[in-house]
Amino acid sequence: MKIISSQSHAPSSRQRIDELLAPLPASNNPSLVVAWANIECLDQPLADALLNKTPNVLLASSCRGAMTQEGVSTGAGLLAFYDTKGAYGIGSYPLGDDAKQAGYKALEGAIEQAGQSWQSPDVIWCSMPPGQEEAVIEGMRALVGDATPIMGGSTGDNSISGDWLQLSQGQLVGDHVVVVAMYPSQGVGVSFSSGYTPTEASAVVTKAEGREVIELDGRPAAEVYKSWVPGLIDEVTDDRSLLALTTYHSIGRVVAKTDGIDQYVLSHLANITSQGGFTTLSKIEEGERIYLMSGSRDSLVMRGAKVMENAEQLLPPDIPPAGALMVYCAGCMLALDEDIHQVVTAINQSFDSPYLGGFTFGEQGCFSDRSNRHGNLMISAVVFGGKYGNT
Repeated sequence: MKIISSQSHAPSSRQRIDELLAPLPASNNPSLVVAWANIECLDQPLADALLNKTPNVLLASSCRGAMTQEGVSTGAGLLAFYDTKGAYGIGSYPLGDDAKQAGYKALEGAIEQAGQSWQSPDVIWCSMPPGQEEAVIEGMRALVGDATPIMGGSTGDNSISGDWLQLSQGQLVGDHVVVVAMYPSQGVGVSFSSGYTPTEASAVVTKAEGREVIELDGRPAAEVYKSWVPGLIDEVTDDRSLLALTTYHSIGRVVAKTDGIDQYVLSHLANITSQGGFTTLSKIEEGERIYLMSGSRDSLVMRGAKVMENAEQLLPPDIPPAGALMVYCAGCMLALDEDIHQVVTAINQSFDSPYLGGFTFGEQGCFSDRSNRHGNLMISAVVFGGKYGNT
């Protein structure tokens, strides 16, 4: 297994393509390429150039760019896998009116392309439009069960205007689920977490519809949230986004335990509704207890390194890392602003293999209890085993 990363800030499409492909050997085509790009830099010539290298390309838009061990790029970044003893396949399917079916069909196609029918992947890497991620995950679980980690992120643009794109069957589209079925030769380690801690404030969801939380403990949900963070959103009405205001004050649910410690999946508040509730970017069910979560700049800076470290520790014994894929929530990235460069610095202090990270509008990952979830304001990593520099 050999993994190579590259990135480009170049202003022109031709220059970006040349810089991204320059580190890749001309005589040896990769088994898989995963790439993220600022929506302003994502075009058909880039897609075509990557497809000329390998049919296995996952290319998607990422808010304001991508990051590798070389730093944060406002253009594009890629990770190329060279693994002749492994197997990889790409599948895609339009989201349409049945997101569960889209997840099932996209994964089914990826497994077939990998030539591994009837064998579950070691890990699934996915990209999809924001909005129906839970149903997409359910479709994948219906095919392979709960044994396979489902990792990845929801595609993003730069202004939450729905301009996100994914590469599907050779064309850039905005409404497809795209999946990589991965059977790497040297094994993987995965980690999914956030940089937030629970506070003492909590309540039970007593009324919810889809992604709208209407009542908490029988009271209007927005009223309860306002009492938890006095002054934060007191003047906000239902026509103003809460995303920027609530980044450091999200809500979380306990979904797993690791060594007796609760693990939380987070939801980002989006808007106050006419029913006195609030919408979130992930689904919360009636009867679940939610907690007010607290984040800080320091915790978000350091959490990427911790998640990468956790994933590396879960590699098979005596297998060193060859490289990694990471998703880092776009909301956290935007809140950090220039401090996002410190995230790369922190990762590089403990991880010295190539990696690629995207800034997503939702994160998918697997917790310690093997449950696959969709969350917000989260960070995930997949570390691939193999001696870097050797094929």
